[in-house]
Amino acid sequence: MGVVRTVLGDVEADDLGPASMHEHSLGTFEVWLDNVAGSPSGRGPIDPEAKVELPLLGLLRRNPFLIRDNLVLDDVDLAIAEVQAFKDAGGGCLVDVSSIGIRTDLAGVRRVAERTGVHIVQGTSFYLEGSLPASVAESSIDDLAAVMIREIEEGIDDTGIRAGIIGEVGTMSVTETEVKVLRASARAHLATGAIISLHTHPNFRFGEKIIGILRQEGVPVDRIIIGHMDENLVGFGPGLAHIDYHRQLADLGVWLQYDTFGAECYYDSTGLREPLDAERASAVATIASEGHLSQLLLGMDVWLKQSLKRFGGLGYDHLLTAVPVMLRRSGLSDTDIDTMLVANPRRALPFSAT
Repeated sequence: MGVVRTVLGDVEADDLGPASMHEHSLGTFEVWLDNVAGSPSGRGPIDPEAKVELPLLGLLRRNPFLIRDNLVLDDVDLAIAEVQAFKDAGGGCLVDVSSIGIRTDLAGVRRVAERTGVHIVQGTSFYLEGSLPASVAESSIDDLAAVMIREIEEGIDDTGIRAGIIGEVGTMSVTETEVKVLRASARAHLATGAIISLHTHPNFRFGEKIIGILRQEGVPVDRIIIGHMDENLVGFGPGLAHIDYHRQLADLGVWLQYDTFGAECYYDSTGLREPLDAERASAVATIASEGHLSQLLLGMDVWLKQSLKRFGGLGYDHLLTAVPVMLRRSGLSDTDIDTMLVANPRRALPFSAT
């Protein structure tokens, strides 16, 4: 079935076990810091330099961007403990799509893999525009592609770690810089065969436009993962308000990734909310029942301290403990769930022939 490139070397795809396809073990998301709205409960302004602690969790679940500490994962020992819980629940592989702009401690990521025995696939490419150095806007498409190709084939800086996936590729409103990064990611795919994993945003349902840009560069649809599909379900509306958008993308033949299970919160400053896990499960079951089971991937996107078990969150292992229960209640079988957690990642992650 091919090999998968992990931070500890290449492994056979058949050896991965259940995989969470969009995660972060260590990294910084300070680009999202938004304390302007203050406390949505009327308690007054919150110190942006406060630390995540139990009394603040309610406020953070109304606006996760209030404090800087919530946006930073920098404790290697804590990451080991959290990933170990995933391992203990039967997990075999985490895809860490911390790309340039948000990734930090790759030596620490290697330690997490070594200590837990979980296969960690490290991402390359470029995150959202606001997180990137000015040099990205000044670089050519081929210059950016060369960075990714080098990180896949030779290694990232002097870490000895080679990337195994192109992503997460940051997109929101598909700006000029984002288009350049998309085209560069496409060219890196064509040179290496690594699959492309995309960050998308619920304010902008531009999946078809993004897919069109990648296809212009020659990327096959089955080498494109549209991430955060579950966040593109509700906006602030009821249930599966935008399920037709999911159907449209599924019909194009790309991978659809429902990768924010466990995030049930609001973004008061932007008027958005995360779906309930029950809504996520219902959407997955709906798209699977319409003939697209072989295109579905799952994950948790643990990127906030509030998502970690240590801080009252559900942790990475939620994907293997509670999520299958909800998927079964939505009408999916154990075989269906195994397809999404095991069989589909085995097909998606190995490099394709170039």
